[in-house]
Amino acid sequence: MSCGERLKDNLRQAGYRVTPQRAVILETIAHMDGHHSAQEVYETTQDRLPGMNIATVYRTLDTLQRAGFIDLFP
Repeated sequence: MSCGERLKDNLRQAGYRVTPQRAVILETIAHMDGHHSAQEVYETTQDRLPGMNIATVYRTLDTLQRAGFIDLFP
């Protein structure tokens, strides 16, 4: 099972839907080193999902924090 598939399964098990946008954002964050801004995540996801909206990135980051996947304030 790939890293992306494992992360998506974990998100589903936590009770969240896995949309294409969430999957791309989750995989992007997993492959970035260190802490990055929402803007940096947004810019990185543009290559994989050109129609991505910055508001979607912010909402997804909030969802991932509530699910315990990320810490927005280290």
